[in-house]
Amino acid sequence: MTSLIAIVDDDAGVRSAIASLVRSAGYDACTYDSGEAFLAAAEMDRTDCLIVDMNMPGMSGLDLQTRLREAGCPVPVVIITARPTPQIQAEAERRGAVAFFAKPFGDDELLTCIADNIH
Repeated sequence: MTSLIAIVDDDAGVRSAIASLVRSAGYDACTYDSGEAFLAAAEMDRTDCLIVDMNMPGMSGLDLQTRLREAGCPVPVVIITARPTPQIQAEAERRGAVAFFAKPFGDDELLTCIADNIH
């Protein structure tokens, strides 16, 4: 079975671009416009890597990451943001993010991160 990469971002253009990128690398992709939508999705249980925006209306990327950890969901989480700060990066890493990328980030950099973190 092909690995499934979930992309959670409130920006439809970002979701689409990342989904196209991961599909071009041979992965399946599913997209969500909010953390709440991802948590309600059937695909959550078969997600192999989650790419989530830090700043979204409602649940933030860090909030989603925390909810997954509290639920015992071991999916690797990659945090992306247009407004990076050292404090947010440190907090994301403390909460278990496998990577933290500032937008815009390199395609190869993201694909390498995904390949390195899928179990």
